Amino acid sequence: AAQVATTPTAPVPAAPGDASGYAQREQQDKQVANYEGGSTVVIGISGGALVVLLLILRQEAQRQPL
Repeated sequence: AAQVATTPTAPVPAAPGDASGYAQREQQDKQVANYEGGSTVVIGISGGALVVLLLILRQEAQRQPL
């Protein structure tokens, strides 16, 4: 079995301009602090499109055998 050595790394601190920009936006719009992202929606839609594509390909393969 392969052995993998890991070394702990510290997170890179945000640049001062970035941190103040985020703080400013958070003061202007209180919903910014509660933002959770939309990755779940993107993954769900992509997965659904993949399932539809597989079903279409399966039907075509059953209709026209090679």
